[in-house]
Amino acid sequence: MPGMKGTVSHFRLLDPLGAGGMGQVYTAFDTKLQRTVALKFVSPELVQDSAARQRLLREARSAATLNHSN
Repeated sequence: MPGMKGTVSHFRLLDPLGAGGMGQVYTAFDTKLQRTVALKFVSPELVQDSAARQRLLREARSAATLNHSN
C-alpha cells in the first residue's frame, strides 16, 4: 500500500499520513460529504484477527467523537 493513490468507494486517496502496527493511514477526500478525512487500511495479516478488528472498532468509535478543525 505504500504510495497508494486512486479511489476506494467514494473516497479519493490523497497522501499517506503514516503507518503503524495495525496498518496505514491516508488523507482522503470524501466525495459524498465534500470533506477531507483520514482512512485507515488494516494490514492484511490482521483482517482475520478478531481482537485486532475489535481494537480498530474501538479506535474508530473514539475518533468519531472528536470534533476539531484539524
